[in-house]
Order: sequence, then structure tokens, then C-alpha cells
Amino acid sequence: MRVGIITSFAQLKSDNYGGTLQNYALTKKMEGLGAEVCTYNFLYHICPFHIPESLQRRIYLQYGLELNLKNRKLIIHRDTVQKERNDRFRAFVCSHIPSEYVWVKRRMDYRRVDKAVDKFIVGSDQVWHPDWFLTGRRACTYLLEFADDRKKYSYAASFGKTDLPESIRNRVSASLSRFREISVREQQGALLIEELTGKCPPVVADPTLLLSKEEWEEVSVKPENLPEKYIATYFLGEPPEAIAEHIRSLKQELGEMCQVVNLANRKEDRYYVYGPSEFLGTIQGASIILTDSFHACIFSFLFDKPFVIYKRNGDGEQMFSRLETLLDRLNLYNRLAGDFLPEDVFFCDYASRKELLESWKKESCDFLCNIISEKME
Repeated sequence: MRVGIITSFAQLKSDNYGGTLQNYALTKKMEGLGAEVCTYNFLYHICPFHIPESLQRRIYLQYGLELNLKNRKLIIHRDTVQKERNDRFRAFVCSHIPSEYVWVKRRMDYRRVDKAVDKFIVGSDQVWHPDWFLTGRRACTYLLEFADDRKKYSYAASFGKTDLPESIRNRVSASLSRFREISVREQQGALLIEELTGKCPPVVADPTLLLSKEEWEEVSVKPENLPEKYIATYFLGEPPEAIAEHIRSLKQELGEMCQVVNLANRKEDRYYVYGPSEFLGTIQGASIILTDSFHACIFSFLFDKPFVIYKRNGDGEQMFSRLETLLDRLNLYNRLAGDFLPEDVFFCDYASRKELLESWKKESCDFLCNIISEKME
């Protein structure tokens, strides 16, 4: 059986650690269930006086040149640091994630993919984010409107929002109602699906949680330029005001020789260029991880590392729903920071939480098994 994965994809800077690693995890899990798996990334030719995405991507990845048209003038920006990061991501994807890039110029380009695939899985990650993937040509892709209704499934899909704009609600409702089975990543998404379709979907584990610590160690690489002892920080939003004081407090316990490795700071080139494998290696080797990232929390937990979770600045409850589901299912609220660090911050005996994870993994794997075994009618 050939399974096609449709997941979050940016035509240029496809350099999101969580997005890439969840794609890898779902691919590996489906292959373990006996499926032939391919991730399909769609590129679009949108309108006149617009550089086709396929051309933009090829030039960007190969030469580190970002092309934009402004007032019909070509603007070129070169970023060698970003190119090195892109190269590491591309090497990881080429080695571990079977993928095909499809340039959509007409409807028949979609039909060719539909004919080649037995089942489609849209997910995981924020594949139904209304601002990113449910507008224009992308909506057809991420709502699987091009596919045979008997082939449509989602796994751990996320909206990344608590609600949808009225302008797209009817389309999303109609399209999702035609799916064979839907599963989501967070409780808020389940409520939204029920509101849109009348169905109550299961809340399944993010694909990264389906692989064991040992399986992640197989693709983890410790960068040679890491300090001997360090605190890893990874903030996708603005770091909280309390972070500087928290780091000072942690250094008092770890020793002043302990350094800080900031994985999200574009100005720290030596760390910013890390690919997915180096990201895992950095989490694995850290003394403690401070983060507002959903996937950084997951890998800290899987690698049995102490970590502290912060609510992301600027996103309020919109981005916290997925973390809230994770903390609730695995009883990890004690890792959540406020103005002060959690008590016993370095204590990380996750044995009882790993038992909760095993139960959740079984429910989630059963859902994937049903996709494989369900016959088309």
C-alpha cells in the first residue's frame, strides 16, 4: 500500500525542526506498519509577474539566493548562513524522508498524485492553520479536495488557532466532512472539528512521541562545537522577561563554566546552522532545556532531560493548546514556569509519565493501523 503524507511545507525556508522531525516520525511509523510512504510537497504557479515557487525554491536551496518581485523589480538577497542550515535540512530529508515535489499548474497535476496513492494522511503539525494553509491554492491541498474521498485521513492535524474566520468555515466544514477518519493533535482542535462536522475525533499523540528514545538516538548527532556543559534555550517567540534571571539561577547550581546554547538566535551562527540531527544531539547533551517549543519539550522528555516550559509570548492561548494537551496527557504541569522556576527543576524521573505515554501511543498506533487495514468501499 502506498501512503501519501501531506504536511506543513514552506517552499523556501523549510527549516523547522519540529515540522521536519514529525514528518520523519510519521514516515518511519507507517513504514513499520508495512506501507510504502511518500511525502508530497506541492508548489504553485500563482499569477503573472510572480516568480514560480518551484524556481524560487531551486535557486534558494542551491545558491542561497532569495528572489522577490516588488513593483515588477527583481530583488535578490543572499544569506550564506541560512543556506548552510538549508543544506543540513535538505540532507536529512533526502536521507530519511522519501519525498516528491509536485508543481501544480493545472488540475491534472493533482490527479496524477491521486492515482499513484492508495491512502492520504494530512498531518501532523499545523496543516489546517487558516492563515498558512487554508487560503488560495493551498486549501485544495491541505483539505485533500483533489483526492478520492475514500482515501482521505488525517493524523494529529492541528489548526494552530482556537477558531476559523467566517469566510472559510463553510468550505472547511464541507471538505473535512468528506474525510474517512480524522484525528487531531490537541483538544481544542477536537472541539473545532466537532463544531464543523458533528464528528468527535480522537486526540492522538504527535508522531514524534510514537518513536522510542533509542529510535531517536539513531538519527541524533552531537555537534562538535558544543560546550562541555550547557543550558540549551529554544524560543520561537520573544524570550520571557524572567529568562535572564532564570539562567543566572541555574548557573549557580551548574557552575559558572556552564554556557548557554541558543538554538533560535539567528545571530549565533555556529548554532543556528544546525540541522535536525544536530538539534536532537543538542537537546540530548544539555544539562537543562528552557523553551516555548512544543517539540523541544517532547524531545527533552523522550531523552529524559530536565526542561522548563514557558508560554509563548505574543500567541496567548492560540499556541498553548497543543502544549496544554501534552502536559495534561503526560502529567507534566510541574515543568511549567511562571515568574519563578519550578521546584526541583533538575529532578526528571519520568517513569510514571512514560507509562501514560505508552497508553497514549497504543491508542494512536491503533488509529494508524486502522488506516492501513481499512478497505476502500
